[in-house]
Amino acid sequence: MQRPIPGVQQVQGREFMYIESAANETFHQLANSVSAVCPLIAIPRSGGAGEEKVRITLNNGISFMGISYKGDIEGWRSRFVELCKASGRKYGFIKEGRLCLSDGSSPLIEELKISFEP
Repeated sequence: MQRPIPGVQQVQGREFMYIESAANETFHQLANSVSAVCPLIAIPRSGGAGEEKVRITLNNGISFMGISYKGDIEGWRSRFVELCKASGRKYGFIKEGRLCLSDGSSPLIEELKISFEP
C-alpha cells in the first residue's frame, strides 16, 4: 500500500511545499542554502521544517522535493519562497489534485511520477 502524497490532504497547523531540487540534493543542503543565498531573510518565530521523503518529477524531468513546516507558517513559507526566487528554483503546492507551480503551470498529480524514500 502506498502512503498518501503529502499535501493532498490538509493537516491543521502544517503546510506542505514542493521545491525544485536535484535528485541527490538533501533537505539539509537545501536548508543551509537559505542562509547562504538569502542572508537577510528573517528566521521564523516558531516551529520547524523538515523533509517529507517524497519526490515529484514532472514529465520534462524536473524534480521537486516535498517539505513541510509548522509553527510560524507564513515565516517558513516566505523563507523558502525567497530561496527559490533568489536561486531560480520553481516551487509549488498541491491544490485540488494539481501541483500548482510558481511558473503558473499546474499539472495533474496523477500524470506525474511520485516516488517515496524509505
